[in-house]
Amino acid sequence: MNEFIFVVGCSAHIFLLTMLFISQNTQLQFWPPPNKNSWQYHSLWWSIRILVVCICWLIYSDNSSMNLPCWLRLYVAMPTFIITFSLGSVAAFQLGWRNTHGEAMKFVKTGFYKYSRNPQYVLFSISFLCLGVWASSLKALILLLLLSFWYLLAPFPEERWLEKQYGKVYLFYKRKVPRYFGWPK
Repeated sequence: MNEFIFVVGCSAHIFLLTMLFISQNTQLQFWPPPNKNSWQYHSLWWSIRILVVCICWLIYSDNSSMNLPCWLRLYVAMPTFIITFSLGSVAAFQLGWRNTHGEAMKFVKTGFYKYSRNPQYVLFSISFLCLGVWASSLKALILLLLLSFWYLLAPFPEERWLEKQYGKVYLFYKRKVPRYFGWPK
């Protein structure tokens, strides 16, 4: 059963990564989706839901299959997961629910967004990797690594969309604030 769940999760990833690459290199807008009623919005969020269910299943049923040391799992991976996931959630709260889900509600450049154009992506990517190490499941870790990869690629097509939405304000912000993390110029 775990193999089947893993294949389903990989299939969701193949779809998400393919659509992300297509939207980066063509005029098709997959991320952020054009609107809440679009096929892009529904296919994106259903794929992510399927992926989350697959990851949760594997964390539960394939836990400890990698036999990683307890100290690494409990004293490094779990605290780092809790910290980065919590900070990523704070960044999501700062941006707002609708902005986080691809709607242009308001431009945010304060809080974590003063130091990174994409703090959620960075922090959640780290938290996903730590969750995979904590679970010590190779299958879950692979799905979480792919999800982290998607999160680190998502800013590229998103930036084109942000430039259209916010124009010069975003272009100035983009020149001043690093994509991932660093000090503003």
